[in-house]
Amino acid sequence: MKIDRIDHLNITVADIDRSIEFYQRVLGMRTEHIGEVAAHLEKCGVPIRMQGPRAGAVGTIQSLYIDDPDMHSIEIATY
Repeated sequence: MKIDRIDHLNITVADIDRSIEFYQRVLGMRTEHIGEVAAHLEKCGVPIRMQGPRAGAVGTIQSLYIDDPDMHSIEIATY
């Protein structure tokens, strides 16, 4: 299966390792780390508008914000 688009995804999981295994095996997704994401964005010439710790649903998250070409705000975050 190949996913072409995701409109929105925001989930809180009980067991991160179990969830990572599921999403990788079933949906073909892969994990990324914020350090890797920030480096990739820099390599692509995409400015990070805002970055740092923020309040998430179940605690503090590390997040960064970028804008797409249509100026839609995109948050990339991890606990």
